Amino acid sequence: MGRRYRATGADGTLTITDVTDITRPVCLGAAHLDGAGTWQVRTARRSCRTPARDLSDAIALLHEIAWPTRTPWPQAPS
Repeated sequence: MGRRYRATGADGTLTITDVTDITRPVCLGAAHLDGAGTWQVRTARRSCRTPARDLSDAIALLHEIAWPTRTPWPQAPS
């Protein structure tokens, strides 16, 4: 089962929210399309991040910031 997102727009800015759990939506941040055709992404905490080429990249970037990839168990020494 995948995650679900909602994007709401106002004044050229999209607010991106993870709505997988409808009882507890999580605001991931916002993306604003600049004049160069890239999305300027800001997290919900307003920190700047790398521009994204398209909206799906912006969502993936915000998701990774909100829930960083973790190793599910400690790795044994090599």
